[in-house]
Amino acid sequence: ASKRQIFLRVILPAILPGLFVTLRMNLFGAWMVVLIAEAVGVGSGLGQVTMMARNTFNASLVFFTMTLIGLTGFLFDQALRLIQRKVLWWIGPSNIGAL
Repeated sequence: ASKRQIFLRVILPAILPGLFVTLRMNLFGAWMVVLIAEAVGVGSGLGQVTMMARNTFNASLVFFTMTLIGLTGFLFDQALRLIQRKVLWWIGPSNIGAL
């Protein structure tokens, strides 16, 4: 087999599951950094709204924005899982959750 065939048929399928796990974990970290940046330095966004609601003791708005933040993060993760399921077609659906 050529080097290209070895890469495409052996190496790439072997590293893709770990790559998707890393992507999902980094997505979580990136989402948290965006929210912190919005809360501290940017004049708009969910982080800023949460900080404003916290400073004005508006508990219902704080819980609403926290729910929105959690739901958005969950939907991002589910979208990445769907892409993972399509790309890693050779791994069974029961094993995708384990990755």
